[in-house]
Amino acid sequence: MRRYFTPRCIGMHLTLVVLLPTFAALTIWQYDRATSGNTLSWAYTFEWPLFGGYAIYVWWQLIHDDPGERQAVAAPEGAAEVGAPVGGSGAVTTAQPRPEEIPGWALGEGRRRGPRRPAGAGEAAAAAGAGEAVAGVAAVEAAPGAGRHLPTDEDPELAAYNRYLAELRAADDADARSGRPHRVAH
Repeated sequence: MRRYFTPRCIGMHLTLVVLLPTFAALTIWQYDRATSGNTLSWAYTFEWPLFGGYAIYVWWQLIHDDPGERQAVAAPEGAAEVGAPVGGSGAVTTAQPRPEEIPGWALGEGRRRGPRRPAGAGEAAAAAGAGEAVAGVAAVEAAPGAGRHLPTDEDPELAAYNRYLAELRAADDADARSGRPHRVAH
C-alpha cells in the first residue's frame, strides 16, 4: 500500500487527475462542435476518450513498475555470479534475464541494440595507415559519449569516406588551434 504514496506515484496521480478531466472536457467540446455540423469533430469526439484510456494504462504500468525491483531482478540476492560454478557440480552458469523480462527495461537503455561502438574501430583505422587525421578521430572516439554508433571500415568506399571526414576534422582542429576562421566549402 505504501507504494501508491511515494513522491513518484503522487506525481503520477496528480498528472492523471489533471489529464482525465481535461480529456473529458475536450470530448464534450468536440461533441458539441460535431453536432453543430463540423464533421471532422466526430473523429476527435472518439479520439479524446481513447487518449484518456491510454493515460490510465500508462499510469497503471508506471505505478506497478518499481525501479528498485529492476535492480533486484537484474541481480537477485543470493544468486551466483555469472561465470561462477553452480553448486558442487563445477558447471558454470551464464543465464541472465532477457532485457524485456526486467521491469521498466524500455524506460532506460533497454532499447539500444548492441554495443555503443564496435570494439577496436579506432585502432583498426589507425592500423590501416590513415595517418595523423585518423589519430585525431580515434581520440574523439575515446571521449566519453562520443562515437556511439560508428560503422566498421570493412567497405573500402566507407573507409575512404571516413578518412576524408577525419582529414576535414583534423583541418578544422588545426584551424581552431591556430586561430584562423573555419573554411566552408560551397
